[in-house]
Amino acid sequence: MNPTPAQKRLASALVELKTLQDAGKVTLRSSDLSRAYREILVKNGFLRLIVKGWYMPSRPGESDGDSTPWHAAMRDFIWGYCDSRFGEAWHVSPDYSLLLHAGNTISPKQVVVHARKAKNGLLTLPDGCSLLDYQTKDLAPPEHCERIDGVRTLK
Repeated sequence: MNPTPAQKRLASALVELKTLQDAGKVTLRSSDLSRAYREILVKNGFLRLIVKGWYMPSRPGESDGDSTPWHAAMRDFIWGYCDSRFGEAWHVSPDYSLLLHAGNTISPKQVVVHARKAKNGLLTLPDGCSLLDYQTKDLAPPEHCERIDGVRTLK
């Protein structure tokens, strides 16, 4: 039995997704995939929307209410989103920094990010989580920051 054109497109899209995952991508920006590949992967359940312009891989048939994949991808999303929006001029709050330094693996419901270019806005995320971008003039200098699992923390 020969594959249909739709099956061939899906197979090509899955190869592209696998290539991105092999390169270390856990969350994806819209620009990481062509629109056609992105749409076919979403339609077939291989990608799930996080927020406009950001996606995470998923399993077909996975319940939208299953929060495990989101919490596994949350840190990657935070640093990817913040790096793309603020460059290197951001860090998470002192309390979340402390939790990450202590090895805490439980994701908080709200992550506060300090950045000069922030707008004091609240970004709603999956599973009742949110990201609050807090505008600050007194950002910690780079030598007082370090990355833990990609997230810029205070030392």
